[in-house]
Amino acid sequence: MPANTHKTAASPVATGLLSMTPKAIWSDSSPKKLRDSPLNTVSWPAWVDYFESRKEADGLSSLREAKNHAVSWGVDPNDDPYLQWMANLTASLTSKSTDSALADDVTRWIAEASNREVTSAFGLECLAWAYSLDRLSKKITVKLWSELCDALLNIALEADQARIDIEQDSPESAWAQQLLAGELPLALGCVIPEVKPFLDLRPAARNTLSDALVDWTDGEGLFHSRLLPCAAPIIACWTRCRTLGENLSKNAWNSIAENQYEWLVQTLRNSNARYKFIFTHQVISTAGAGRGGAPGRSR
Repeated sequence: MPANTHKTAASPVATGLLSMTPKAIWSDSSPKKLRDSPLNTVSWPAWVDYFESRKEADGLSSLREAKNHAVSWGVDPNDDPYLQWMANLTASLTSKSTDSALADDVTRWIAEASNREVTSAFGLECLAWAYSLDRLSKKITVKLWSELCDALLNIALEADQARIDIEQDSPESAWAQQLLAGELPLALGCVIPEVKPFLDLRPAARNTLSDALVDWTDGEGLFHSRLLPCAAPIIACWTRCRTLGENLSKNAWNSIAENQYEWLVQTLRNSNARYKFIFTHQVISTAGAGRGGAPGRSR
């Protein structure tokens, strides 16, 4: 994101999961037999077994299908390296063997994350890791898994400090903000609801998503014109968040925002205008030139 979207205050830093007490780390949804144990090499095999056998949250299976992962919605499959990165991650996760290359990829990504520019490509990578956390548990060590959780948690906390001005900031900045401050916290809490710090992110994420839906639409289902170059992936992000919100008592956003989302969907479905904006899965590229008049972006 552009520098003017960040507050000047230092970004919050979460305490590492490995150093937390059981009471601080585990939520009420964690199994009672594991709730009193810290996260360490002793308890890790039991957690791996639990993640593999438990029922996943409603809607998660449809969002992370191997051949059509929802995080890829709105990303151009023909010229974007993110899709190849995502395919490699999916292949590693579905492999029956332990993949040392995957551990190397996680280690490298964590090391580089703090110096990465906050773009949509970075946001999509964060989401890919977040949606895979339970499946990653059987592929990597507890230390590496916890470090990835720590990194994603801190990225979400930092993203919450950013504010978007759609009159000044780029459409991609708006897209990246919704990925990192809206969807990422919800995904972390839905994939691993046993970790309390993930659940603590939800109120801020609901506010971010609610504000965007109200501020970026006109109340009658029309999207702000400044955001049209990234409208498709932003709406894809909102659609994934709405699916995740079906698992939450307060949904992904407030009732006013829900009304705006419904208006937006109905407008797209029912418009009989001769010329209208077309939303497809092949609109936006996170590297190189965009299609359909959308400005290109660099990683």
